[in-house]
Amino acid sequence: PVLFSLLGLVAMGYFIAAVRVVSRRWENPPIPVLWSYAQATVAGVISPVIASLLVVGQSAASKRLRNRGIFCLNPQRITVSGKVRCMCFDKTGTLTKTGLEFISVCPISDTARPKQIGDPIEVAKEGRPSSMDPKELLTQALATCHSVTMLDGHPIGNEVEVNMFTATRWSLTQASGALPVITSPDGEVGLSMVKRFDFDHVLATMSVVVTCAASDKFTCFCKGSAERLKSLCDPATVPPDFDAVCDAYASQGFYVLALGHKSLDSRSISDLQRPQLESDLCLLGLMLFRNEPKPDAAEAILCLKSGDVRPVMITGDHVLTGLTMGHRVGMFSDAC
Repeated sequence: PVLFSLLGLVAMGYFIAAVRVVSRRWENPPIPVLWSYAQATVAGVISPVIASLLVVGQSAASKRLRNRGIFCLNPQRITVSGKVRCMCFDKTGTLTKTGLEFISVCPISDTARPKQIGDPIEVAKEGRPSSMDPKELLTQALATCHSVTMLDGHPIGNEVEVNMFTATRWSLTQASGALPVITSPDGEVGLSMVKRFDFDHVLATMSVVVTCAASDKFTCFCKGSAERLKSLCDPATVPPDFDAVCDAYASQGFYVLALGHKSLDSRSISDLQRPQLESDLCLLGLMLFRNEPKPDAAEAILCLKSGDVRPVMITGDHVLTGLTMGHRVGMFSDAC
């Protein structure tokens, strides 16, 4: 306010001075002439000051934002922020916490006809042993279908895969230049990884080929999005209510992945390509992960909406998972 007042006084002074100068040099000058000269004089005085005024205004705005706990790294953008009418957010790691918590697995029943998705089995929490049978294919899939490596005794890699692997309590050893060997907690089951195809965002899958040291059998384990795995599995192994169950878990805010497997002939392992491995699978079950919203996410969304800024969520997760998270942070109304 002080700067604007000073600028106004300077402009008024020059305006009056211009009028007096013109009046002395021109007897009874027309009003339009006086106005034009005065405007030209004021414009010539103010134009060099505008840039400095904007810088001072940006600094003042940045200070006022800082007093409210908002830190601006680029004050030049403050003037643009008033024009923002839509703010887009990534879901995972922005609206939600960075980590995904592995909650449970839902095995496919082998005895039921037609196939059924079993009740969720809670995975082992830290400090407690795993209750999963190491001889079960579902357990072996959780322990091997990943790209986790060990560094100084700690598993590193994609957080979803690290959480999935550590929940099994299996151990991973890898000699230099060799593929890893995964061993069950009791040491009775050891699986060597023969081939691995890392996660592909386009295919939405990753797969491994493993063999047991005690036999010559080879097994392919594949994991990916539920809808993608369904398309890769033998329809006879997919429960009729598969889509409904996946939608129900997604609507509860779970991040849902599926697992599949198939047995392989040892003579054809080296010749098989990824499309051949990831086909005609038998569905093993579902994995459920949970991603909680950040404590201040709802408050941030409310502030944006109160400022007439439309919040938008961008996510590759299931649409019902995104919708549930949007409700939890106040992005969507109850009518959605």
